[in-house]
Amino acid sequence: GSECNPSDLTGTKSCNDGDCPETCNEGIAIPWNNGLSCICPPHKQGPQCAEDVVGVSSCGCQWTVNSDACASDPCLGQGSICMNTFGDNYRCLCPPGSSGERCEQGTFCFQCSSYRYAKRTCEPMARAPAYIRDATLRLPVLNKQISRRKCTSDLWGTDQWSSRKLWVNGGCRAKFCVTYFKFDKDSARRGTSAKIN
Repeated sequence: GSECNPSDLTGTKSCNDGDCPETCNEGIAIPWNNGLSCICPPHKQGPQCAEDVVGVSSCGCQWTVNSDACASDPCLGQGSICMNTFGDNYRCLCPPGSSGERCEQGTFCFQCSSYRYAKRTCEPMARAPAYIRDATLRLPVLNKQISRRKCTSDLWGTDQWSSRKLWVNGGCRAKFCVTYFKFDKDSARRGTSAKIN
């Protein structure tokens, strides 16, 4: 039949070892994160691409894979993988800690410690990959207490966060995390991405 050009993908799902589909029917099966993920054509959905999407017709044609969809390097961040799918579409496979259609958001965690009750200023973005440094960042949050002494709100602060600095005091030692999003494509390319054809 004629060639179709679907505008998006539906019904994509990742699975774990216990519930991996043996087949993706009309979809594409790819191994990912110790499991399998089915990429479904627009008229199919579900973990095995076996369910019809209401109101979307297969239009009696054969869905083809476009090998050029990843040529523009659309997936952002370090460790992302671009996979050509149906028509002019692609799918970004995001590494742990990042998400989004193009892996454009995620969480970056770091440790900051004050020893012997001395105040210390940490600059976590100095060690972050370039694509995170250039991203829009939310304020850090305390993720995990490390010191015996509780890191109360008066023992750490983000009042210097406009210059990407966080301070701790009074023996506070903790892991902090910051959410990043909306970094630009040029800075993201300084990371490492791959392509699957």
